[in-house]
Amino acid sequence: MFLLKETWNDFSQIRNRPARGNNFWRRMRMQTCIIDEVVFNQKKDITYEEIFNRRNEDNVSIAYVNLKKKAEKEKGKDKFQSNKKDIFYYVEKDHKELIRQIDLINPNIIMCSGTLEYCKKLYNNLEPIPDSNGLYKTEDRNFVFIEF
Repeated sequence: MFLLKETWNDFSQIRNRPARGNNFWRRMRMQTCIIDEVVFNQKKDITYEEIFNRRNEDNVSIAYVNLKKKAEKEKGKDKFQSNKKDIFYYVEKDHKELIRQIDLINPNIIMCSGTLEYCKKLYNNLEPIPDSNGLYKTEDRNFVFIEF
């Protein structure tokens, strides 16, 4: 599962569609492919070329939760921009609902796409896994969090 900051478009654009849209969905597909092959299939010799060649496959095994459900454009600007203070507000306000959504998905792995600092607000007991690089866990959930 990917934990994202916010959405700026229709969330259903990923549902039952190939990852051919913008680069974000293709990168997400490639990261999912790495997890599938390395973690679940225990493949040790996967190459970047193999992963890259699968970037346009359908996004069928991807789940994601947005901490903030809708992004707004900054006043006077033409693009959407995440506002850290605003996202923290929604994490605190929607804390129970966000936990419920994640629990319903029941992921083995949560990819924190720039969201680990918000995860620490959702899960007070989030701790680094010793001798790992960017892996975290909680005592009360069986999730592994990956910071990237």
